Amino acid sequence: MQFIAKDCSPLEPQPDPKEIASLRDLKNGISIRKHLVSLSPRRDDEEPIVYSDVDGVWWAGRYIGNITYKGISLRIEPRFGIDTILNWLSGPTAIQIVPSQGKLKQSPAFITLLLSSIWIAKFIEASRHGLPALRISTNIQSTSIQGVLDVRQSLKAIATKSYNMTSVRIEKTLDHDVSRVVVAAYDVLRRWGGIPTIQYLPPRLRELVPILIAVTGQRPKIPLYSKLEKVRYTPITAGFSPLAKLSYQIAKRRGLMSDPDPEAKSTGVLLDIAEIWEMYLLHVVRLAFPSFEVIHGTRDATSNKHLLRSHTSGKHLGKLIPDLLIRRNGRTIGVIDAKYKSIERGPKREDLYQLTSYLSRYGNQNKTWGILAYPKGFDTEDESLVDSANPWRLTNDQNLLFLRVPHNPQEASEYFQKQFHHFQLSSTY
Repeated sequence: MQFIAKDCSPLEPQPDPKEIASLRDLKNGISIRKHLVSLSPRRDDEEPIVYSDVDGVWWAGRYIGNITYKGISLRIEPRFGIDTILNWLSGPTAIQIVPSQGKLKQSPAFITLLLSSIWIAKFIEASRHGLPALRISTNIQSTSIQGVLDVRQSLKAIATKSYNMTSVRIEKTLDHDVSRVVVAAYDVLRRWGGIPTIQYLPPRLRELVPILIAVTGQRPKIPLYSKLEKVRYTPITAGFSPLAKLSYQIAKRRGLMSDPDPEAKSTGVLLDIAEIWEMYLLHVVRLAFPSFEVIHGTRDATSNKHLLRSHTSGKHLGKLIPDLLIRRNGRTIGVIDAKYKSIERGPKREDLYQLTSYLSRYGNQNKTWGILAYPKGFDTEDESLVDSANPWRLTNDQNLLFLRVPHNPQEASEYFQKQFHHFQLSSTY
């Protein structure tokens, strides 16, 4: 049994009673976390992969990818098309994916293209200062000390009447688990057709991937995840931590293609399209305002990210992590919440509550603007009552904007510049 759908859209055709039972089984049996390839630290706000609304209409959730469960196959494709999503990723990644055949983009392999572009982006970002030459401890047994003396092991050797002493030498090397898992992921993506041959890779990868392969071999053994978590990174190599985790997820995936497999309970890979939209907005706003500080909420250095603080115990309550913060001269002038959904009938009540909480925590009276950013084209109309009546104002004189952002990075950055200039956000401070 096979289902093909678009993200955040009704299933077409709608399932019959027998298919509804299968979809319920899949919805209740699939663990989203098990199959989700996450691009950044996120809040625990998972949504079902498929669901039925109050009218009994079945919808696909906000994920894209391929899933099989007990012989049931579900493929969720991007509602805006694979080319648009690759265009979103071309901004944050600063790369262009090599054009592939149309049949590849229309097949279940589209998820491999997306994973490859994300993996390439993280590799380029992590390797800005070079490959991860990590400090590895090596135990050496010799009659002379070579490094730092391991007193305990040396005393044990003396007790056994051995003349060898044990010393520990710390050396920088590429021969470690991070290199192995990165090459293992590269091998999986290459074999699945998501990464082209070496000569078509971006220059940075063309230079560095062969160096890693020379150290680890073409198909290294995938290390345990527990070992990757114990790796100690330096400030220069810290970027390889998210790359290693993503590489592990890719390397361990079997069934990137969504063919039903009665023997396996569940296989496949999912990407959160809302997370990709968030990445795209981060790039676009940085492109629009190079002189401003634009940061992701998860990377905000603010020590207290909570809305409430107890006067008696000093404990905090209500953790708040906005999607994007725009700062100028150290002060927050904008809080952006990325919303991959419709705004045709107005913003959701919970979205408004969330944004006003962000403004309460991160804002400075009426000098900080709140922005809900939606994808243009999600709705049938170019404008609704909500965004055509911008700006909106809260009772405490804080301002809100509802924006529908274009899909092209250059157009989107110009759109943000126009909005900021029109509403004089940039002159808030």
